[in-house]
Amino acid sequence: MQRLRIPIVGLVAIVAVIALDLAVLRALFRGPDSMSSNYGYLVPIDSTHALPFATLALGVLPMSSILVIAAILQLIRISRTNTISRFWIGFEVFGWLAILLFMSLSALSPAAVQRFLLITASPFQPVFDAIIARQPPEWVFDGIELTHAVVFFLLPELLLALVGGWRVGKLPFSTVSPEARTASCDLLEETTKALIDPISPICLR
Repeated sequence: MQRLRIPIVGLVAIVAVIALDLAVLRALFRGPDSMSSNYGYLVPIDSTHALPFATLALGVLPMSSILVIAAILQLIRISRTNTISRFWIGFEVFGWLAILLFMSLSALSPAAVQRFLLITASPFQPVFDAIIARQPPEWVFDGIELTHAVVFFLLPELLLALVGGWRVGKLPFSTVSPEARTASCDLLEETTKALIDPISPICLR
């Protein structure tokens, strides 16, 4: 059985993307001083309800991170093997389309996003009630809410991307021209630098 080998550049990209995601979520949950709360920025739904903007961000960040990492790994493959996977082309195109659809829905009807979260959480309500009865620390509730939002936002987006990749992946592999291979190497170098530079000052503190 062939082992999955991820090059050092790929590992650096994965760590950098995750670090940027966490930094964005931390900033969103803090919010400005004038609007600060336990949930940071709030998106009003009606006169009495609001949805944390960080919750909406959870529908974008995980999938976009997967797509960025997949693109970097694909650039590495092009630079080494001079081939490109049609599956990943479809995966990328349909994945970004899924993110665009989620962002459009969130902008047009945040109430629909909130109803989706409530509906998907209802089967697990007995488990939530049992946890609440034990009166755990507040971070436990936050962790449950974040995990629930990430999982149920990511699943439809990932499913659409996989279906798109499967459809496009029926086509055979194509050979990349030397010019495209050189361009991919340059793009890979620039992308890696762009990911590492923002977090390097933080890591040095």
